[in-house]
Amino acid sequence: MLKLLKIKNFQAHSHIKLKFAPGVNTIIGRNDKGKSAILRAIKFLVRNRPVGNEFVKHGMNSTFIRLTTEEDNIITRVKGEKKNYYKLNGKKFSAFKTDVPEEITNSLLLSEVNFQGQYDSPFWFTESAGEISKKLNAIVNLEAMDQTMASLNSKARSLNSTLTAAIANEIALKNDLENLSYVKEIDKDLELCEKLKNRYDVGIKNCGLLDDVIHKVQQLNSIIDLSSNINNDFASLDSIFTEYQYQKTQTDKLKILLQKLNEAEQESKKEVPSLEHLEKLRIRIREITSGIKNLTQIIESIKTKESLLQNSQKEVDELEKDLHKLTKGVCPLCQRPM
Repeated sequence: MLKLLKIKNFQAHSHIKLKFAPGVNTIIGRNDKGKSAILRAIKFLVRNRPVGNEFVKHGMNSTFIRLTTEEDNIITRVKGEKKNYYKLNGKKFSAFKTDVPEEITNSLLLSEVNFQGQYDSPFWFTESAGEISKKLNAIVNLEAMDQTMASLNSKARSLNSTLTAAIANEIALKNDLENLSYVKEIDKDLELCEKLKNRYDVGIKNCGLLDDVIHKVQQLNSIIDLSSNINNDFASLDSIFTEYQYQKTQTDKLKILLQKLNEAEQESKKEVPSLEHLEKLRIRIREITSGIKNLTQIIESIKTKESLLQNSQKEVDELEKDLHKLTKGVCPLCQRPM
């Protein structure tokens, strides 16, 4: 139930406030005074239609609609060039595009079926039975019940199909189990086969070990045969070893000679400098040697003069000490401290 309506700057209305009485309310007035605009304002609040700002009063920036319900819910709708929001009991809703926030719809409990236009056909009297049934379903929410029943029926059919398939599968498995009764006998045969296979594997392993023993015996026989030949050849090893040492010594000497020949060959391949270049080097060496001698003489002279200077400084220091002792730190001429 609606309790109070306040409208500002909506079509013909600059400001209007309506208080609804319990039961049926009638709005009367002369033509073009805004009776239909009041209904359009309520519809705009409920449906957020029409889109745009054409319904804002000329010369104004925004419209304001506030509706108070019997449950004391206060719903506010503000729309304009720079404002676009709903409010429910002080809570603001924005960025909802062309929809209506769910909290607003739930608090109003109003929809398209609650509105009857001036030129619409009499309420439901011209509707078919099917259309009336749909609208009644929408009002009492029978559609949700129908959907729930349809969903339950669908799930029941699916479960029945699953159960039928499971029963059929169980029967098939039982038949297969009966057909496989001979498996127990086969299982015993398999156990016997496994035992025989284990014994066979052990025999194969022992055969492999026997082959290894035979092979080793054959190797020992070959070694014995070779040892008799080694005893016969051992006597000649000494002379062979002496010959080997002599050959090795000769080989080492040849290696040394080859190395010297290679070095000589490398030296012969080097480019011999020209005599003119050697003469320039000799003159340059002579000049450098002469310069070194001159520098050595200068250094010796400097060292001699430094030694003389140090000795002179020592003599001066000793003379100053003697003078200080004689004069006792006072000038003999002016009697001032020295």
